[in-house]
Amino acid sequence: MSQMSDEEKQIGRGGTIERAAEDAARNIPKAIQGDKYQLTIYAEVSGEHNPLHGYIVVLSPGGP
Repeated sequence: MSQMSDEEKQIGRGGTIERAAEDAARNIPKAIQGDKYQLTIYAEVSGEHNPLHGYIVVLSPGGP
């Protein structure tokens, strides 16, 4: 089983958390698919009437 290095991260963006996670997952190399990743969720905010514009997820090496 190969591992993604600590420097490597997959970043996805989307209007929902699910879409952002799917966007990040699409770019995971096949050689490391099936490994465990830590998922960090960020919200994109602005000063407009609806402050949440979308989400950014970061998949990093690691997991239980």
